[in-house]
Amino acid sequence: ADAAPPLGGRSWTITCDVVIPDTPCEGVLYARGSRNVGQTFFIKDGKLQFDYNALGTHHRASAAIDLAPGPHELSARFEREGRSGTLTLLVDGADLASVGIPVIIRMMGSTGVDVGCDRLSTVVDDYEGPFAFTGTLSRVTFRIQSQRDRADVAAAARAERGKE
Repeated sequence: ADAAPPLGGRSWTITCDVVIPDTPCEGVLYARGSRNVGQTFFIKDGKLQFDYNALGTHHRASAAIDLAPGPHELSARFEREGRSGTLTLLVDGADLASVGIPVIIRMMGSTGVDVGCDRLSTVVDDYEGPFAFTGTLSRVTFRIQSQRDRADVAAAARAERGKE
């Protein structure tokens, strides 16, 4: 069985608490899957990037970043909208860039999760594995919304519209 967080058909946020060194850093923060299907969240060439590999069709959010040395919070947020969704990159809570994901892939591969590198078949051709993160990765948090969470959000939105 895959011991990875169930990101397939839900809305989720991945937050990486990092410490950026005095020199520019790069590398994989989180990767799951392989060249065939998967996800990778990484920094390369001064850009924070998240690639959603849907059976070989890549959807990527990318944003140039210039992080001061010290602690930062790097996040990727996926908001499911029916059978599709939107992936947004954030740094220290601020939205930077988004990309639409036209079709959600429920099974992200069976190769498991890598944190701080991409060891096996890399999800993208942009780097050669393991492409280890050269800063300090203190913690990775997965926040996964359940169906009920979305229903609660929808109910709250209806209530707000009712006030207008």
